[in-house]
Amino acid sequence: MPASLCSVRLVRQTSLAPCNPGVSFGCLANDPRQVWVHKCRGIFRCDGGGNFLCGNFSYDGYRYDGLYTCGCEPSAPSPQQPCRRAATRARRHRCPSGGPICIFVLTEAGRPAYLDRLVSVAVTWATTPLPANTSLHFVLSAHGISSLFDQKNLSSRVASLRASAAARLAKHMAASAPHISERTPALRNDNLVVLDDSIRDSFRLEPRAYAQRLEWAFHAARERFASACEWIVMTEDDTYVDMHAVRWAVDCLLAPVRERQFWYTGQVFGHSWGDFVHGDFMLLNRKAFVWTDDAIRHCPLARVFWSDRWLGGCIRHAAGWPNYPERPKHPLDYHRAPEMRPKRWPSAITVDTLTALPDLAKTLLRARRARGANDSAGRWRLAGARAQSLQLGLLRSTSYHKLSPDDMLAVHAILQEDDLAHARRELFSRGGGRARAESTERMGAHALCSEPRQRLRS
Repeated sequence: MPASLCSVRLVRQTSLAPCNPGVSFGCLANDPRQVWVHKCRGIFRCDGGGNFLCGNFSYDGYRYDGLYTCGCEPSAPSPQQPCRRAATRARRHRCPSGGPICIFVLTEAGRPAYLDRLVSVAVTWATTPLPANTSLHFVLSAHGISSLFDQKNLSSRVASLRASAAARLAKHMAASAPHISERTPALRNDNLVVLDDSIRDSFRLEPRAYAQRLEWAFHAARERFASACEWIVMTEDDTYVDMHAVRWAVDCLLAPVRERQFWYTGQVFGHSWGDFVHGDFMLLNRKAFVWTDDAIRHCPLARVFWSDRWLGGCIRHAAGWPNYPERPKHPLDYHRAPEMRPKRWPSAITVDTLTALPDLAKTLLRARRARGANDSAGRWRLAGARAQSLQLGLLRSTSYHKLSPDDMLAVHAILQEDDLAHARRELFSRGGGRARAESTERMGAHALCSEPRQRLRS
């Protein structure tokens, strides 16, 4: 293909191996909006689009030396695109509730490091008031569960994490760092989904531990909650999830697409077993969740360390994998269930963990400087800072991935500051099921309506 059609460039390299254009990454010959990456990892950008993470996620014990493929992030639509009419209709009507959302956090309490991760979630985003029609559950094995009810030990761990988080904030914001509130996790029995007692310690099952745990989590969630949940979110204990942003995206972006019966969405990556949604944050509607649970019960693929890749391969196999067990993509992939092909999450997701905390600190300082602009009704406005893509990308993020426990507390403290809380309320409503429709135009409705309608069915 002509070089002029290939528009991808490297924004930031996040792997030790070098990322060289034409050698380590480039555009697919048959689709200039698809990027291939070979033996490296980084943040990339296509001309006219946003940043996205793509690359080799091989760790010790297993290595895949093939190509990873990722789609370019879409750019904002021009006023001439058909999306304008959809945005106009959205401004006239509020977004009705898309149905109950159940969020499941995959975690463990049997090891101190994992207990810290669980605690960091329990005292941060899990403690914020839930949107309407939304529930939160921790999925874990019975191993070490008694430590969750040792309040003295939990208080000590929270104090240590607060001190470390405060030091992290002081490094980036000096004396103006936000206060980290003192909270002790108070987990109720109805918040816990304890896997079968025979499982005990899932970490003894390595290297297939995480795929096995994901399979058990799907079975348990379906057995106990599937009939009460219209949307199911699976996330990890090192991910900060804004539940109100999830509620907004479901109500205003996903539920209104009536042509689509199955949703399997999140941050999409390519692999030899097929495209998959990254395990840090994946969302399925009820039909897709039940279909997927049936698929993994009969999945012939070996359970590997990377549970999300394994899940994507099981979905591809059940949906139609014409050349199984050969791995290359085939035109008839997913031909039995085309809607189970992974779809990119329509809102922003922050995955650049090396700069997430310092960039959020800079965003808070900018928002504080902009707070002086008030209208006659006293309503706070983001003023000129709205035009800054960095600030908008961080403020509208549904989730922040791969955070250490102390970073989790620091990110929460920043996002709960009045200045950023007001700015985020301008992007989407905090009331579940009543999201402000004008936010649809701001936060990426084009991710769904800028594509041809037939692609939503593929």
